[in-house]
Amino acid sequence: MDIFINASAAVVGLGFIFGLAAVIFASFGRKKDAAEAPKESAGEEKRAAVVCCTGIDQVCERKLDYQGPASCAAAAAIFQGPLTCPAACLGGGDCVPACPSRAIVLRNGLAMVKKELCDGCGACLGSCPRGLIKLLPAGTAYAACSLKGADRGEDVICGAGCDGCGLCAVICPKGAIRTEGKLPIIDETLCDGCGLCLKSCPRNIIHILSDDVLKEV
Repeated sequence: MDIFINASAAVVGLGFIFGLAAVIFASFGRKKDAAEAPKESAGEEKRAAVVCCTGIDQVCERKLDYQGPASCAAAAAIFQGPLTCPAACLGGGDCVPACPSRAIVLRNGLAMVKKELCDGCGACLGSCPRGLIKLLPAGTAYAACSLKGADRGEDVICGAGCDGCGLCAVICPKGAIRTEGKLPIIDETLCDGCGLCLKSCPRNIIHILSDDVLKEV
């Protein structure tokens, strides 16, 4: 029993150390990414950030009890994170302090962007270790799920994830959607925001960035 307890403590301790190291390296990366973030020039199309995941705590199950630092980078360094979905938002909130406009909040373990506050600066992009944050122009459709390819397997491992049916790609009149690893990839240069893909999605994971929101920015 003592051996088991000591071994468990050692695992937790190592997890904390590796997690702390990941946080330090991530902080350096965030500073660099913020400095290199794209700046909006005069006449350039306004953009806002979106988080391509809808896996809140209630629908995305955990595979382990993570006890390290409250950081996405730290959690991702331990067995690819505590969630069963390898592409889910880790909910550590690394993107929250990265946003100078305070447009990002955590709700039920998921990062969400307050579009009315987002100015499209791009400082948040490098803060997500899974690359779930994108900058999109108004009227563009996007898939709020990032799980694709071999990671998907035969079953949907998230109650809110894309099921790979491909209906959105079939129904798009502009040919703006293709499937890659059973995940819809939307070409923003072709999408006209007609909304047919949104209506066709049985999982409600396709959204359209509202033009009204960007006008308020």
